[in-house]
Amino acid sequence: MEKEIIQILLADDDADDQELLIEAFSKTEPRVQVHTVVFGKDVIAYLDTLSESQLPELIILDYNMPDCNGVEVLSQLNKVPRYKQIPAVLWSTSNADFYRESAQQNGARDYFYKPHRFDDVVKLSKKILSHIYA
Repeated sequence: MEKEIIQILLADDDADDQELLIEAFSKTEPRVQVHTVVFGKDVIAYLDTLSESQLPELIILDYNMPDCNGVEVLSQLNKVPRYKQIPAVLWSTSNADFYRESAQQNGARDYFYKPHRFDDVVKLSKKILSHIYA
């Protein structure tokens, strides 16, 4: 039986990027409900408020956030058994190999370059969602 709602946690300091991805999810999977935070430190703080059954099915982290980057957040998540099992992906405006390698070495399921066209964001949303079912 499929879940009625798919919970996703999105950590990104760019409101436009948040809005684009949320809109793309609404086109590809209407059951997606996205909770957003702006700062990396807010990821753990938010997750700590949730019961086991309320944890998100996926965490999306922006690589570059003002307080700590997505890899640092991922490292913190991996230290907590309750959060380590949640698939996490990173996305960024940078397509640098260093960022991609750093993300994957720290346990990210994938690393995505943020597209500029909405049609490409919709395609990306499908790829991101595939990590929930992997």
